[in-house]
Amino acid sequence: MVVRLNGEFDHRTQAALREGFAWITGPVIIDLSHAWLAAAGLGEVMALAKRIGIENVILADPTPIMRRILAVTQIDRVLSVRLLENVTPLYKKTA
Repeated sequence: MVVRLNGEFDHRTQAALREGFAWITGPVIIDLSHAWLAAAGLGEVMALAKRIGIENVILADPTPIMRRILAVTQIDRVLSVRLLENVTPLYKKTA
């Protein structure tokens, strides 16, 4: 599943982000190409990763500033950060 975030996510939008992530129960690719996450938003991403497993969360296409934020916070050492075009499915659904 791919979740595309659009806009700024900070303490004002933290509850909405938490609610949006609540239904995610398995592998997810979070598209950051049009998003900026402050500490509160990053906290929600990490809470999701803790709940479903860090191996089940991929952060895709972060903007240059988001790449820097992920590096400074060392989240890029914990979660996988990739270009969306280089992401392989985390699981395959078969009928």
